[in-house]
Amino acid sequence: MRIETDNPAGETLDQVVMHFEPNRRVEFLSHGGGITLQTRVTFQALSENRTEIKLQLEFVGVFSRIAGFAIEPAIERGSRQFFEDLNQACERQPMMAVLRESGDHSM
Repeated sequence: MRIETDNPAGETLDQVVMHFEPNRRVEFLSHGGGITLQTRVTFQALSENRTEIKLQLEFVGVFSRIAGFAIEPAIERGSRQFFEDLNQACERQPMMAVLRESGDHSM
């Protein structure tokens, strides 16, 4: 799969899903700019309405590990922002469903 990043450079990432377990785990390799990153995302239900998401990142290959020291903070910030945005979107969904059921379309 090819992903266009949302940054000024407009870099593209190639990603390959290595493992997928519905509702539990996904692992994939991302390659872009000469850097390869292995990512594991796990999901664990905490309740009917809450899910814990854990993210593990590992640079693969010598160049990726060396370059990773320089770019790791940026990747961490981007990942953190992504999950904060995802959390906000997920929290809005139940409210939007309630509003739709009540006939209120203000959102």
